[in-house]
Amino acid sequence: MTADARADADASADTHARAGRDRRPERWWHRHRRVVGTVGAVAATALAATWLVVVPGEAAEAEGLQRFLLQYAHSICWGLLAIALAGFALRAPRILIDGCAWAALAAYAAFLAALAL
Repeated sequence: MTADARADADASADTHARAGRDRRPERWWHRHRRVVGTVGAVAATALAATWLVVVPGEAAEAEGLQRFLLQYAHSICWGLLAIALAGFALRAPRILIDGCAWAALAAYAAFLAALAL
């Protein structure tokens, strides 16, 4: 039995031992992290590809940085979320997962700011 499998078995036994007294929702996500992360990463990748094609009409009139943000920031956001979810599925270091998630939020904020201008 690998160390990961042993840790999963210990966490599962601990959850079942409590019999629902102190169950936290994140335990389900961690037990099913490969499926959740993989499905999420595939969906986020599909959305990143979609937003490369679907561009707001305001991008045609924009110039420079605003045009770049309108054309690509939404796709970058979804791409970073896909990386974060794949990292979650593969048990990547937490700093990588969190960094990609925060960078995705920053990319989306930049997209919204460019859209508002």
